[in-house]
Amino acid sequence: MLNIFSTNNLDQTSYSQIKELFKISSTFDKTNYILPSFEEIYEYSEFVFATKDNLIIGVLWNCDEVLNEAFGLILPEFRKQGLFQKMLSFLKEDLENLTFYGK
Repeated sequence: MLNIFSTNNLDQTSYSQIKELFKISSTFDKTNYILPSFEEIYEYSEFVFATKDNLIIGVLWNCDEVLNEAFGLILPEFRKQGLFQKMLSFLKEDLENLTFYGK
């Protein structure tokens, strides 16, 4: 079952899953997405997760609250299904003129 939710809490288990998502996406997209350290990423106020069977398949977060910039990734097999727009709507509720980076 697919689930989308926002949270202000990030734990080590979620971070490990995000790390794997970055690795898979970097290989698939032939680029080097750089994941901030746990300490750096933990400071962001809001995360949006897409999960399937309790595994993170997509992540999105506001990476600069002053400039309203967001970054996120979705596993390649779940792209182009409208999932990202649904995730983005969680952040857009609070932000105007959001600039987005990611795949």
